[in-house]
Amino acid sequence: MPFTKIYNLYYIRIYQFVYRHSFSHPDSEDITQEVFMNLHTEINKKNTPNNIKAWLYKCALNKFININKRKKVIHLTDNINQYEKALTNSIEYEVIQNEKKRLISKALSMLSQKEQILLNLYNDDFSYKEISKILEIKFTSVGKTLSRVIDKLAIQIKKSNHEELCRERSII
Repeated sequence: MPFTKIYNLYYIRIYQFVYRHSFSHPDSEDITQEVFMNLHTEINKKNTPNNIKAWLYKCALNKFININKRKKVIHLTDNINQYEKALTNSIEYEVIQNEKKRLISKALSMLSQKEQILLNLYNDDFSYKEISKILEIKFTSVGKTLSRVIDKLAIQIKKSNHEELCRERSII
């Protein structure tokens, strides 16, 4: 597949993947451009990856992690206010107005970086094999790990919903 076709097909996806973790337009743009520059270099060297989609996501993830190590800052959804602030500048903000989505966002912020990335990869329709390569975990443990993360997310959502209901009724 020619580079321009790959670029047109995956640029937005990679950018969105990075942005969901960094909440920084400049960082997301820089990382995405670096990923595609690396891919272009690999293609010119005749080292085209077998699974281009997985390679792109893995490269983006590694660059995101390396940049945050250098900055000593982690831009994940640790802080729900930062998450909501970042969403106000996007179309997604219009969609994420109802209470259920807010609770889900809050619950997601309680997950670790690796858990958030796992859910994002799964949400982006990666196979378990691709996820295992990107996150460098055993193929056989991807399903169980994903199941545990989803269960953890469900518990957080229920807990958040319960706390909201109690606050509304002045129980807490």
